[in-house]
Amino acid sequence: PRVSAQPAEFLEEVVVTAQKLAQSLLEVPISISVVTGESIQNRNFQSLFDLSYTVPAMHLTESGPSDEIRLRGIGSGNNGSFEQSVGTFVDGIYHGRARMSRAMFLDLERIEIMKGPQSTYFGNNAIAGALNLTTRRPGEELEGYVSALYEANHCEYALEAAAGGPLSATLGARIALR
Repeated sequence: PRVSAQPAEFLEEVVVTAQKLAQSLLEVPISISVVTGESIQNRNFQSLFDLSYTVPAMHLTESGPSDEIRLRGIGSGNNGSFEQSVGTFVDGIYHGRARMSRAMFLDLERIEIMKGPQSTYFGNNAIAGALNLTTRRPGEELEGYVSALYEANHCEYALEAAAGGPLSATLGARIALR
């Protein structure tokens, strides 16, 4: 048999904030799926509905004034007056109604899908799980991107751009447009 002299390939370390501090995905003792912002852009995911088709045990249903978000089959139904059993958090800010599922993605760093009760770190409104969306932060260097899409059959188009970087030694800024 031949032995390859090439070094083994390793996956990059995935850092999550599921327990309110930055940890390696391997250290977090919960069932969690992570989708990077780069993967979201490459696959052209526009919202949580697009994402739900590829994440196991995640189901979204668009229905009238409220949407249903279910993780592992558990959710709170489509009653608009109920808080969702799956808490949705964007940069740590809680969004109690499922209408957030219709919002378009813009300049995301990652999405963490935590399955099972998450009330210890995310409160009573995350008894079925939590969706933690994290937007990109300004980096150490000036960087950005522009993305344009056009679909001729239905005359649909999209333009997205973002840029960010340091303004001084201690201050950075990032702007994103769609």
